[in-house]
Amino acid sequence: MLTKLFRFTVLLLSTAFLSACAGEGVYHEDSGSVFHTVYHIKYKSPRPLTGEIEKEFALFDASLDPFNKESIIAKVNANQEVEVDKWFTTVFNMQTEKPAIKAPSR
Repeated sequence: MLTKLFRFTVLLLSTAFLSACAGEGVYHEDSGSVFHTVYHIKYKSPRPLTGEIEKEFALFDASLDPFNKESIIAKVNANQEVEVDKWFTTVFNMQTEKPAIKAPSR
């Protein structure tokens, strides 16, 4: 009797565990364009993240698109007053951390 109960419990827990993991294993695909360049993203998630992806790319585009006269980087390059955002700050700080090209020492 105890072994039948044990087997049933293991079977029940295994089924519950496998069912719970099944939702995490769903792959989604999104595509679009940013900076006039097409992107394709494949990701594993319990639900589609299309809205979040599009929102983040819109923020990225509004900050760093050099072809958009209203973007933050275009305004900075034109010496216009503008409030910078996290995208601009991150890229700016990455660029100023290390010089891209080191001058030869003499």
